[in-house]
Amino acid sequence: IQVRNLQYHYPNTTSNVLTEMHLDIFEGDRIALVGPSGAGKSTFVRLLIGELLPQEGRITYQRQDLKIGYLSQNPYIFNATIAENVAVFNDVPTEKITAALEAVQLMPVVQRFHYGIETLIGEGGEMLSGGEMRRIELARLLLLEPDFVVLDEPVAGLDSTTEQVIQQTLDRYFQHATRLTIAHRQSTIQHATRRIYLADGTIQSDDDHIQLSLTHTQNGGEE
Repeated sequence: IQVRNLQYHYPNTTSNVLTEMHLDIFEGDRIALVGPSGAGKSTFVRLLIGELLPQEGRITYQRQDLKIGYLSQNPYIFNATIAENVAVFNDVPTEKITAALEAVQLMPVVQRFHYGIETLIGEGGEMLSGGEMRRIELARLLLLEPDFVVLDEPVAGLDSTTEQVIQQTLDRYFQHATRLTIAHRQSTIQHATRRIYLADGTIQSDDDHIQLSLTHTQNGGEE
């Protein structure tokens, strides 16, 4: 993926959130995107996954069939069954849905419901905890089998058990995928092979060394 002279500002504003960004993302990269709150990290991710379009510059995907998966901090849960939520209403065999739920260690929870994977869960996941909703979204990624995985601090606000499940799933099933993670915590950063520090809407450093000063991340926020 090539990023060239990327600039972006939100509607009805005049100041750029991102300015003159240049970046090459290579196959197999495991990137930790770090920086202070308001640096533009989440905006950059939304541009990468196509949720936003830049006003200037371009993002070029060298493969037309590149599959991009996104794991957010706030997964959207439909007013539908567990199976439909995992499959996102696509025609997916039951055994594949079950296998994905087993991979993210959610089947013990699902089996407690009378209707199992056919249990209707309310919009927003009112029957599930935050960690369980995050695992539903991770199960979706397993079915997608993406080439490029974008993660918005995937373990933020989670209990240690769910954090471990998510990290183990990423390492086991996405070991060959290119990954970019918005990271604020050492436990997330340590799994990266490349660290990019974003501040004031532009890349300040692109570091591939194991030890990156955490002073860059300690003021990190949702952006």
